[in-house]
Amino acid sequence: MEIIKQAPSLRADDDPEVVRRVTEIINNIRQEGETAVRRLARELDDWEQDFVLSDEKRTALISQVSEQTKTDLQFAWHQIKRFAQAQMDS
Repeated sequence: MEIIKQAPSLRADDDPEVVRRVTEIINNIRQEGETAVRRLARELDDWEQDFVLSDEKRTALISQVSEQTKTDLQFAWHQIKRFAQAQMDS
């Protein structure tokens, strides 16, 4: 097959600037932990809220989810857990 025009690569690891930035982010998180994560959330996403929901907020949000959705999520969780366990056991 003759290739007339090669499409540009869409892989992030082909871009040295992306590799450099990701490496920098990972190193910062390793060194500074949650402080680095909070700084990145602020810089990249303009996010300065808590990362963990309060019990009250969690309860309020859960109460808005239908019983059918809760049942479906529980079923999916059990299926995923069973599959993961089977993979680890094999």
